[in-house]
Amino acid sequence: MPQLDEQLPAFQLTSPRGERIAVDDLVCRGPVVLAAIEADGAGDPRSEMLTDLAQRLGAGRTLVVMSPGASALGSSLAASGGVTWLQDPTGEAFSALGLQYKRIGRTKRLGGLFVLDPERRLRFAFMTADRDAWIPGSFVLSRLDRLGAAAPAQAATEVVDITEDAAEPDLERLVGAVARRMGLTGADLSDLATATRVRDIGMAAVPDEIITKDGPLDDEEWAVIRMHPERSADMLDPAPAFARVREIVRASHEHLDGSGYPHGLKADRIPVGARILLAVESYLAMAGERAFGGLLSEQDSIDRIRLGAGRIYDPAVVAALTAEVAPPA
Repeated sequence: MPQLDEQLPAFQLTSPRGERIAVDDLVCRGPVVLAAIEADGAGDPRSEMLTDLAQRLGAGRTLVVMSPGASALGSSLAASGGVTWLQDPTGEAFSALGLQYKRIGRTKRLGGLFVLDPERRLRFAFMTADRDAWIPGSFVLSRLDRLGAAAPAQAATEVVDITEDAAEPDLERLVGAVARRMGLTGADLSDLATATRVRDIGMAAVPDEIITKDGPLDDEEWAVIRMHPERSADMLDPAPAFARVREIVRASHEHLDGSGYPHGLKADRIPVGARILLAVESYLAMAGERAFGGLLSEQDSIDRIRLGAGRIYDPAVVAALTAEVAPPA
């Protein structure tokens, strides 16, 4: 499996006319959003999302739809404009992206969305075997800027929660710092970084009337919200190599004493990455109250986290977080 922020191996794709095109020729002018289509057919649900994404990418961003061979979806998107359709008959591109693997003697392919920067580094990855479970284009657009993989201007039509966007770089940095203090290295750090970036994609399935509702949610509405970690995990790559990311995402709202959701996991049944993500995200949310006229200082915020140690938060994670944000004088 390729790792985020690492350079992918070079690969070539083929145009419908048989021309060979190197990935370096695609990314040399700016970030590329690569949509890998493993199979398609009539009424493909991805068509509308990819058409909308192509229209909203803006200058300096390219959308390439990649299929193993002939593709009705790729052909129709290219004909509508704003999309480049290329084929991967040899499978080298699917392999470079971790989308092709052997299973029961046959080659299996997944689909997904990826962002490659001008240095061919993988800046964003979303994989799925279900063409009905692709993430919305607005999610990819907002992540382009967060990952530093595109110009800062966003499409004017995009609706983004600016409070969440402002905290995101701090969240990724602080999650990584706490994880390193706790001794996480290599693949464990990479899996946690990926989970941090995609932990809430399941919120796309929550109806707008719940997200925008004025006043308190009722029990039924809360039940929908509480299932979003499960939905997020289910939308991710089903391959075994992605299993740890799915488990971190699924458990990112579980509490040490079993009072969290969606499954009421306790203690060591909660992956350490999920325990780190919960504590750091809670800390930043508390500290962020100052932006809305609150009085919480960084010290007040960490004190609140400490009050939950052993009940909501892992004491070892709280200790590492405290050392990072409130070191002794």
